[in-house]
Amino acid sequence: MSATSRSVRTKIHSRVSRLSAASEVGAGPLVRRFPRLSVIPRVALGQFPTPIEPLAALSPNLWIKRDDLGATPLGGNKLRALEFLLAGVGPGSRVVTVGSVGSTHALAVATYASSLGARTAVGRWRQEMNETAARVAAKIERTAHETRIFGTPAGAYVWAWQRAAGARWIAAGGSTPLGILGHVNAGLELVERADGADYPRDQLRSG
Repeated sequence: MSATSRSVRTKIHSRVSRLSAASEVGAGPLVRRFPRLSVIPRVALGQFPTPIEPLAALSPNLWIKRDDLGATPLGGNKLRALEFLLAGVGPGSRVVTVGSVGSTHALAVATYASSLGARTAVGRWRQEMNETAARVAAKIERTAHETRIFGTPAGAYVWAWQRAAGARWIAAGGSTPLGILGHVNAGLELVERADGADYPRDQLRSG
């Protein structure tokens, strides 16, 4: 891990420590709507709710929810799932995941798991590359503690599963019922804002 990566990790860890105390209040609109879900562990990694802005230049009826502003230094809406998927991870923990060579999911997992003090292993498979994917791939190499690239997803999964015993396994893309709770939270943020009459509910779009 490079000196730059260690510096970023230190900054994120400081920020996570401050935000984790706020998570004790609850998980936002999700818990307000479904109080029994408060028992599900969550670590506060982002700044939510995120703002909603009009895109009048494209359409008078188009609004965008700026989840890209909810995560530092990266992650976007992926952080919503990771707040649940990385809950309980800390120093001494191991986190294992998979993704393509330039997977932004893999980079987000490596970045935020490392910020919590965990060691990360990322199995990756080859993909068609472009400039953006190459930059992400390089960041994964610098951030993950262990990573290997395979010709097919099957090879990456076998390699990752061999390292998953006793580790926190995070599925590709964070696509699990637990991770989806973070995105439900985002949807309920939209509902609460619409109920507050900031904008017409029938103009809401998300993506």
